[in-house]
Amino acid sequence: MRDVLIYGGGMLGLQLAHLLRFHFAGSHRLLGFIDDVRPAAVEVCDGLRTVGSLEQALASESRSPGQVELVFGIGYSDMLARRRAFDRARSAGYGFVTLVHPGRTSSLRHGWARG
Repeated sequence: MRDVLIYGGGMLGLQLAHLLRFHFAGSHRLLGFIDDVRPAAVEVCDGLRTVGSLEQALASESRSPGQVELVFGIGYSDMLARRRAFDRARSAGYGFVTLVHPGRTSSLRHGWARG
């Protein structure tokens, strides 16, 4: 079982939480949300709460790189901020989980690559 936090508690984060809970519950345990805007302990959905900012997650041994992986859930409204957040998390040593919806379709002409 892989412990994961979603980085981003907005609409994309909520969609990813739904995907995790309904399609990946057997392999991933969702612990909550990292959110650089909301304080720690704010409920996001279904009893899942924020753990605070990326810096707060890093300061917690149980939420540090090597203990949890991240699902990147920061939306697309500010692409520069999105990229900076991703780079900060990756530079801190977090690994990222790739989720592919089980109902997806793909062409034989297209392959899957690490994002």
